Amino acid sequence: MNQSFQSRIEVRPNCSLTTRGTQIFLLTAGVACLTPGIVLLALGFWPVLPFAGMEFLALVSATWWSLRKGRYREVIELRDDRITIEKFSHSGHSRTVAPVHWCTVRLVTGKHRWSPRKLVLRAGMEECEVASCLTDPERVQLWQRLHNLIGPVNQTPRPRMPN
Repeated sequence: MNQSFQSRIEVRPNCSLTTRGTQIFLLTAGVACLTPGIVLLALGFWPVLPFAGMEFLALVSATWWSLRKGRYREVIELRDDRITIEKFSHSGHSRTVAPVHWCTVRLVTGKHRWSPRKLVLRAGMEECEVASCLTDPERVQLWQRLHNLIGPVNQTPRPRMPN
């Protein structure tokens, strides 16, 4: 009986702001920023309105950047004989495929003690950093999980038979 070994891990940044939530937030912030500017414009203090507009524009830009970063994701898929890492971002899509039996997973310490660690998958001479959007404790948990799934070089563990 041929049993297939398969595991899929999806990594995403923590982005709790939805499109609807963004619309409500920007509408509320727009009213809060621009209403005093319009009132002061009516009282003759016209220089306040351009600054209120610039403040709101900066808020919209920061929110747009945050939503754009929130669309990033990585998919790590392990099969019997290969590991596939796909990265999806605003700038495009990349895919790395490597044989599982030659793959190792390492946590690389940063240059300084306050630098975050990097989680690196290596197969032969190729390296691929994953989970850069996670915190250090989350990265350590993912390292442990991947280390258990991949195992030592050329000794990928097989899944246990279900009871």
